[in-house]
Amino acid sequence: MNRPALLLRRIHLLNKRFLKTPVFLLLLLLLPLSAFLLNKASDSKDIGLKVGYTVSPSADEYTLQAVSDSFSDGGLVKYSKFSSESQIEEALSAGNISMGFVIPPNLQESFREFERGKSVKKQIKVIVKKNTVVTRLITELLFGKLFSRVSCQITKNYIARMDPSAFKTDADGQVFEEIYEANRPTAPIFMVEYSDAEGESGSKPVDLPLLASPIRGLCSIFLLLLGFAAAFYYIRDEKNGLFVWFPKRSKIFLRIFYIFLPIFDASLVMLASLYFSGSFTSLAKEVPLLFAYSLGAAAFCSFFCAVFNDEALLAGVLPLVLLATFVICPVFISINAPSAVQKIFPPYVYLMAIHKSGGIFDMLTYTAIALVAAITASLFRINSLQKR
Repeated sequence: MNRPALLLRRIHLLNKRFLKTPVFLLLLLLLPLSAFLLNKASDSKDIGLKVGYTVSPSADEYTLQAVSDSFSDGGLVKYSKFSSESQIEEALSAGNISMGFVIPPNLQESFREFERGKSVKKQIKVIVKKNTVVTRLITELLFGKLFSRVSCQITKNYIARMDPSAFKTDADGQVFEEIYEANRPTAPIFMVEYSDAEGESGSKPVDLPLLASPIRGLCSIFLLLLGFAAAFYYIRDEKNGLFVWFPKRSKIFLRIFYIFLPIFDASLVMLASLYFSGSFTSLAKEVPLLFAYSLGAAAFCSFFCAVFNDEALLAGVLPLVLLATFVICPVFISINAPSAVQKIFPPYVYLMAIHKSGGIFDMLTYTAIALVAAITASLFRINSLQKR
């Protein structure tokens, strides 16, 4: 049998071991199924971020109309009206809502003060237990809805500062307002969406599949976990003499390749998961980046496998590595850790690269460094075994 055929035969036998494992197949099937169900659940009327609001009974017609326009249910955010601020606080304490807004009775007066650059006396009050990414996001969404009511005057103020002679008479201002209204942008001021490397929307605006949004991060960590599982298999197979028929030169790369195979299988399923979750951008971007990440994750796991080369030692280190990965990588939360520390973990590099122009080069650079480290560790392990 020639070398290419022998290599393909070995690849087939190694990959077959994983594909015949029921748990491995079950996990692969759960990835796209979970993404699909979470995306569908985002549209459910029974699931959503519940936000409360209250407005004074003495509110004028302008305020009531602004509240009606701004607090209409849409997507994952569900709004509930309360009769008083104290009721919002009680609902927040009971966990019935995520946050609340208290609207002043004369919203137009507050807007006019804001437009003139003065200190706003009666502001919209935001009530939260803890200010999180989600509460900030909802606040921005509300601001985006209300901004259209002040944008015209803010534009007039800006033009007047640039050209004091722009609005000599009230008629000039009225003509400007008519032109502005006729050409007012209809798109939302603020929305959540995935963007490609050129800054163009890679998918439709997301309002809001927040339940499915962690899928990419969870899948990337799942691939890393799968790589460590393959590392345990490799250590066991090596002790059982399964690789004695491999030449020394091949063993340098065998560890990386062995761990890469199940990660590559899972990466194909991850593409389907991203598609079903609604966070898929494009094949031209997703495929090269995911392939580079799969190879980088395999090299990362291979480095630990070569350094420890013992199931008990690797089992002791694995929880620490996974805990650090969950904390460092921006899947559910984003912390201000040192950049040099964050870039050690492949999921972080991948998650940053997907939304960054030229992110593929960062991922390839990381993968190259990880491969060099893994190969060096494998050489050191082989040489140390030969000296015994």
